[in-house]
Amino acid sequence: MKRNASEQQQSQQTPDDLSLEEQIAFFTSETSSRKVRNNVELSVALGVVENVAKTEGLTTDKLAVLLDVALTGKFANTTSSKLIKCLLPKTYIAEKLVLKCLSWICTGKAANEVQVMLMKWMVLTFDLWDSSKQVQALYGVIFSFIENDLLCPHVCHLLYKLTRKDDVVLFRIQRLLNLQKRVGAQPHLMGLLKLYKVYAPHLVVISVPTSRTVFFRATDRKLMADIREAQERIRQAEGTLGADITEKSEEEGRKVSKRRRLDVIPSVSSAAVTGGESLADLTLLRSHIPITPAEQIRSFEELLDNLDRIELPGQIASVLKSPVLQHVIACCQEEQISQRLGFWLYETLHEEIVDQPRSDRARGERFLRLLINFTEFLQEGVPACENFLVRYLHTWNGADYRPQILKLVSRFRLYAFPKLNDLILEPLRKIFFCSSVFCKCQIVHTLTLMLRNFITEEIPRYKAKRGMTGLSNDGETSDESSEEVDFCHTIEEFISFVDKISVVALIAEKDHILLFHHILTFYEMVSKLRCRYQTPYVCIPSAGIVYRALLSTNAVVISRMCNIMCNYHKEFSSWKEASAVGDVWKGTRSLIPPFNQYVLDFSNILWRNKAFKETQRVADPFLSVVPNEAVERTLVDGPNDGLSVLRHVGLLGYAYQFLKETQPEHKKLHPNLIQPHNRDLYLDYLQKQRLDGILAFIHTYIKRTAKK
Repeated sequence: MKRNASEQQQSQQTPDDLSLEEQIAFFTSETSSRKVRNNVELSVALGVVENVAKTEGLTTDKLAVLLDVALTGKFANTTSSKLIKCLLPKTYIAEKLVLKCLSWICTGKAANEVQVMLMKWMVLTFDLWDSSKQVQALYGVIFSFIENDLLCPHVCHLLYKLTRKDDVVLFRIQRLLNLQKRVGAQPHLMGLLKLYKVYAPHLVVISVPTSRTVFFRATDRKLMADIREAQERIRQAEGTLGADITEKSEEEGRKVSKRRRLDVIPSVSSAAVTGGESLADLTLLRSHIPITPAEQIRSFEELLDNLDRIELPGQIASVLKSPVLQHVIACCQEEQISQRLGFWLYETLHEEIVDQPRSDRARGERFLRLLINFTEFLQEGVPACENFLVRYLHTWNGADYRPQILKLVSRFRLYAFPKLNDLILEPLRKIFFCSSVFCKCQIVHTLTLMLRNFITEEIPRYKAKRGMTGLSNDGETSDESSEEVDFCHTIEEFISFVDKISVVALIAEKDHILLFHHILTFYEMVSKLRCRYQTPYVCIPSAGIVYRALLSTNAVVISRMCNIMCNYHKEFSSWKEASAVGDVWKGTRSLIPPFNQYVLDFSNILWRNKAFKETQRVADPFLSVVPNEAVERTLVDGPNDGLSVLRHVGLLGYAYQFLKETQPEHKKLHPNLIQPHNRDLYLDYLQKQRLDGILAFIHTYIKRTAKK
């Protein structure tokens, strides 16, 4: 027992102990004077008891004696209240002493003033109890005290500390709501209702205040300070380290103040397992308990065998740390469990991300990483997390928790594009245009992951749900919605949105190479939507992306763009084959002429040396809009050759290195030395330099140049 040390010390009596025994005898004596005024003996006795209690603490036996004296009503209420304030333990408070307190309150012999002080003492010393198991069994008795208006705030505070999932039942919620109608929306009632909603959101249908509300205020700071000092003394005597778990501020009712000293995600603990059991004990429990605590599951086979019998913990948040419980959540279709987890997630995200001081961000990052792992396991967004993101992004500065927030955004569910734009894309667009180039790169990467999630997860889930019910619920923030989503139009508008902000960003950042590569990564996926993901449509980049890549000073950008053009050749070929059976999206046909123009311009500029020449095919080249007079005034020798694969500013370095390796050492090097007979060798050299997109484009669209 925790108080063994104190029992061993009782045999060593000191003068103070002897004096204390005499003063306690004064309180228990039937002949002692009980008047308050001009009672020197009473004042001395109270002073001695208070001094010893604050400096050394009282043993369990002395605490029990003084408790009986205070509650029998032998002395005045002020004296009894002072005695209760002196109940400071030497080690820990025995649970039987707390049970005695409840028994005295049930008798009703003590005055209301004394009962209130006793309830305050029980609340403030809660963390000094050596156990609360038997008190927990009297939860219903304690709950009955809420009808006393004076005790109600402190009873709600004690219940707030004792409540477990099994204690939340409908009749208690109804009694709290009826009491609230009678006395109004008191903070202590709302605090207990909020905790009940964490455990049973399907039963508590009223809205509760945000986490910033202070539910339980400190009403006796002096007693709180005395208990804090007693706990510090006990900790030093035991030689333990750690934070002062009894240190409470006025905002003790806020769960965030408590969680800052603890891990935000609780450990897995089932009601059937109270702690201290060995592995053999846990195995033995299976034959006696109709349900299986999660702590007993040791392998995936055991998980499958007990999937319908696994007991979820009272603290549903612990699923974020338990792979076993995550499998159970993924397989479970109970709405009650989803509501419990959703309500806890939404409240905790506000507390840890919005309300948490910026100086303590490591805690929020750990929580977000666990939430990301959970969403990746489910392969879909969590509705409560999405609701938080929708509100948070409108006030987000784009810097706090950026990697984690963007990762959660990438798992957003599929909605109709107008709604998707209002919820997520518009806030991201505002942050995108007022942030650094590196933040822009992260947002483009997030949009790429978001598109992949739509194609690989959301659309198949949407089709499966529509196939089962005839309608889709994915188009609304509420699962009860029956609005259908035109996913073809949504994906087209989404790609168009990314295209527009990408063009503006390239102009603003002067074609920053890192940003360009993130944009090309997005279009590498877009250029394979039909062949790789079996989508019924094809989407091409705008001219602002294509021609900025073609005229880039970076060879890798040019090569990647050529590779993207080759991907589209396969896309349109697949589309033409499907058009024969009608399995196509009609909007794709209108993209063929502009894409043919892209191919013609790439061929004319890179290979045919016709960058500024007008043609009679399809349409005029992109650079033909430049007047001939303007081209001549540049005094550039051979302007049509200046953007070819031999003289392109992005490829000149490679041409120089190729000539340096193939020409005599003292020969003056010039791109004109690459003649038609060794041009294929130059293309092979580019391929060895990992610029295989250029060669692939020429082999795909200019057949006569392919090697024989």
